[in-house]
Amino acid sequence: MISVIVPIYNRENKIRRCVDSIRRQTYQDLEIILVDDGSKDGSLQVCRQMQEEDSRIRVLHQENAGVSAARNCGIANATGEYIAFVDSDDMIPENYYASMMEAAEEYGKQCHIIVGAELRTEHGVESVRQYKDEELSLVSMEALPTLLRTLLVHSIWNVLFRSEVIRAANLKFKVGMNFGEDFLFHVQYLKSAAVTGVVVLNRVYYQYCLEVGESLTQKYHPQYFEYNQWTYEAVEELCHQAGVSRDGWKIVEEMYWGTCNLALKQSMDKNNIASLVVRVHRTKEILCNENVQKVIEARKTQYNKFSYWCYRKKWYLPIYIKDQLIKKDK
Repeated sequence: MISVIVPIYNRENKIRRCVDSIRRQTYQDLEIILVDDGSKDGSLQVCRQMQEEDSRIRVLHQENAGVSAARNCGIANATGEYIAFVDSDDMIPENYYASMMEAAEEYGKQCHIIVGAELRTEHGVESVRQYKDEELSLVSMEALPTLLRTLLVHSIWNVLFRSEVIRAANLKFKVGMNFGEDFLFHVQYLKSAAVTGVVVLNRVYYQYCLEVGESLTQKYHPQYFEYNQWTYEAVEELCHQAGVSRDGWKIVEEMYWGTCNLALKQSMDKNNIASLVVRVHRTKEILCNENVQKVIEARKTQYNKFSYWCYRKKWYLPIYIKDQLIKKDK
């Protein structure tokens, strides 16, 4: 059985279409756990109505504590051999779990099952993301960085998690972390699962729906750097465990530097209301980090002499001013 956990907060107009897509699965052995995270609209009432319609649905309610706490509540109450997650405004096709279970039965516990395709509806515009064109891809753990680069491991909606692994390692979502918590949980799971490879299903789609103003990646996050530090350290441990090659480490370093660079830019962002002195001090804090300096040194051939000198001196403001001037010229 699969326990499908759906955290809900103020989604009374969308939750039914989400849950209906789960109820229509050709794989029927499901436990559908709806966790209402203290919604202020009619979400809880809609959930209770659906519970009356389908005996597989269980409704849990908690005071508002955030999506991570809601998922942890669902995990604590799940009874299935597998655990899956769906966001309350998204949908899945009818063969979603049947395809994943077929792969799980064929490849066994030594392989991790990931859906590699996504039908994204963003502000009313549809687009398709796909890992590869072939029906199925097998990826060894040594080649894990190639998956990290595609962002497949950054999500949890596209995975079958084994309950026994989650419980044995006491895995939980980090409460209060509102950016990157999915990625951190997924990486920690892979560290604990001791799988030898990943099976990517490229012809099964998750329908991800995003409305205007909902993208967290477009917003300023004061703790963005700290969140990514936690994840990078977990990725480092996983890559050491998997025996990743030097080329693989280069991919990991490139990804990490991308998040560091974004953290530096966000520190100087116009939406950051702190004073210039505080913002400059924040960039210095980031550049003083030992992991950041290690990656800068590993990538030094990627920078021009001016940028490399500034990064090593922990002085970001000149680079920021130069970038702004270049943008203005364009």
